[in-house]
Amino acid sequence: MRHGHQSIQNVLPSRELTPVYRSFLLLAAALTSTDGAITVLAGSTWGGGTTVNWCASLQLPYFVREEWAKMGLPHFTSPAYQRSIDAVTERLHISDKYLRHNKANSLLLEGSRRLGYPTKDIPQNTGGQQHSCGWCGFGCRFGEKQGTMMTYLADAKDHGARFLQDTFVERVLIQKGKAIGVVGHQNGRRVVVKADKVVVAAGSIHTPALLKRSGLKNKNIGRNLRLHPVSYVFGKFDERVDCYQGSIMTALTTVAENTDGKGYGSKIEVPSHHPGLNSAFLKWKSAGDHKRQMLDINHILPLIVLSRDRDGGSIELGPDGLPRINYTVSGHDAVSLEEGMDRSLRLLVAAGASSVWTTQNNVDPFIVNKALGIEDPAFEKYIAEVKRSSVKAGSTVIGSAHQMGSCRMGSSPRDSAIKPTGETWDVKNLYVADASTFPTASGVNPMLTTYSMAYSIAQFIKQADGSAKL
Repeated sequence: MRHGHQSIQNVLPSRELTPVYRSFLLLAAALTSTDGAITVLAGSTWGGGTTVNWCASLQLPYFVREEWAKMGLPHFTSPAYQRSIDAVTERLHISDKYLRHNKANSLLLEGSRRLGYPTKDIPQNTGGQQHSCGWCGFGCRFGEKQGTMMTYLADAKDHGARFLQDTFVERVLIQKGKAIGVVGHQNGRRVVVKADKVVVAAGSIHTPALLKRSGLKNKNIGRNLRLHPVSYVFGKFDERVDCYQGSIMTALTTVAENTDGKGYGSKIEVPSHHPGLNSAFLKWKSAGDHKRQMLDINHILPLIVLSRDRDGGSIELGPDGLPRINYTVSGHDAVSLEEGMDRSLRLLVAAGASSVWTTQNNVDPFIVNKALGIEDPAFEKYIAEVKRSSVKAGSTVIGSAHQMGSCRMGSSPRDSAIKPTGETWDVKNLYVADASTFPTASGVNPMLTTYSMAYSIAQFIKQADGSAKL
């Protein structure tokens, strides 16, 4: 590790699918909504999502902070919350000072420039240095990505914390309305941990499931799930793009972020796109066609349309006590994706793509007339066809790597699962401190918001104990 910790280079595997997906992601990246319409990538390893994410470290947009404040949570427009963001930014060594855009991100910026789209650099938690590890989505081999494994978990260990890996927490132990510990099992062995306070941070899928298994009855536990539904748009270029090389996800355009005029729309970004992920988004026609498409991967620029979903789903308990994801993209949120796809296709053509396509099964690729570019009437007809075909379950490949809101924070138990301090309404000394607490979708990659939410809740816990002031 960097920054005072031993190097872990060569400890993490560099192969994409096996054993990385199996070891690092829930259900080996095969987790879906109950109807199979959305594939959900969720970290399930030491350090959770911070080990496998793409380094994007964006602050919660201020209009979302204002939205949360209007929901009875004034903390989010206070200097105290900004201090939480600043503290996390410093500890994770977040910066955009050392960014070096790879070919894929450079094409996003160039296509945006030619169309006048607004763009932003994306700060990264990469140790305050230039970092070109295109494999960070499978864990950073060099220990330069400053996830929790490199920072807060290491800090906790240095202060005496003990950890149990490969342990399933069955329920929180509750006595006279107070949390007093947890019970679970590790490799067939029953484990009981007693504690004065319990902080649940199992993520937006497993946190509500754990609270429900523990007997909490608040009706909002599991509701208001947000997923940032994502659709892909592709462009094939004559020159090599090599989108899996260099720094990951360093730029975005906000041109479609306010589709409905009320803060809901889509961001457009470049994913970390390796062959296995590419294959999951290809339209299947035949084995030969699939092979030809895979052989083109070094010339393909993928863009992700990351929507801020207004309408959401829920987490329910299955008969085995494990969570089930109930989620359907609403008509409102489908429009956010469609408008983002529109802007993405135009961006790719403006950047010089020779052909473009979406993940809609019933829409064929468009061959670009480079002499006319986006001014080609045939291209406008293609855009119209994309929108007319819409984003529909089963006919459009949709994914999610951000889960939020299933135990939303609020000012009343009527419409929220936890208090403004992070404590549950049902049980004293039982706190939640992860992305499930988000009142609504963040609208940006939620890592920094998740950290700052947890940091804030930690301060509330200390304040309740009289050991600190906000």
